[in-house]
Amino acid sequence: MVVCAALVGLVGLALAGCAPGTVEIAFSPEEGTVYRYAIDVESTTVTNVEGEEERRSANTFTLAAKHEVQSTDADGSEVKVTLRATGSEPRELLVRLDRAAQLTEVIQVEGLPAEVLGELGLSEIFPAAVGAPPEGPLRPGMTWEVDDPVQITGSPRAQLSGLGRLDALDVIDGKEVAIVRSSYRLPVSRTSQGANSSQTLEGHQTTRSRTMYDLADGSVLSAEAESVGRFVLELRPPGSDLGPALVGSLEVRVRSVTKRVS
Repeated sequence: MVVCAALVGLVGLALAGCAPGTVEIAFSPEEGTVYRYAIDVESTTVTNVEGEEERRSANTFTLAAKHEVQSTDADGSEVKVTLRATGSEPRELLVRLDRAAQLTEVIQVEGLPAEVLGELGLSEIFPAAVGAPPEGPLRPGMTWEVDDPVQITGSPRAQLSGLGRLDALDVIDGKEVAIVRSSYRLPVSRTSQGANSSQTLEGHQTTRSRTMYDLADGSVLSAEAESVGRFVLELRPPGSDLGPALVGSLEVRVRSVTKRVS
């Protein structure tokens, strides 16, 4: 995942050498930098399985996110992210970012291997991490192709593809800002084990996002992302690949709004 743009609140602005009317954002946070965000998430799912009635569910929740830069070197930085949902215990992630501001690795989740991350979506925690702009000066109206490898927990590596655009440079509430829009598509092939069955998903997820950056330091002021996933669903008894599977469909819609609170 590739600024130019970066993970929420963890980007530095480099104007030196840029042509007039262009910006270039290079990831160069100082050790000890802290940003805090509120993330509102709305999700709906519609499940259809042969022989059963359609099931619909909806969920809303708010996450408080604290990003702390632990260390920075020539190859990138390690950042500790502390997440807290209302009424829940805090959850910590340690992630690795490269010099292009790309999320390269989830190292630990509360001291456990990263695979325990489960269903927690990194696109909600880091809405600017996926499909970020290329390195180099950008001017309003410039577009770029998104073509990045992505690793999702429980899935083989997939290729993210789409388009991005530097929509505008503006001054809002006295702050110079850059507004970036992107849209991308991600194929999904995933198998997970539940208490009563194993579940296989095959399909794709499409996402549209809008991110506003504070050009004083490159941090994210706000971000909105909306994803729609449509999948073919197969259910089998746990631990069994034999016999006929129950076949159906699953549609998932997720909308997240991120705002900096300090």
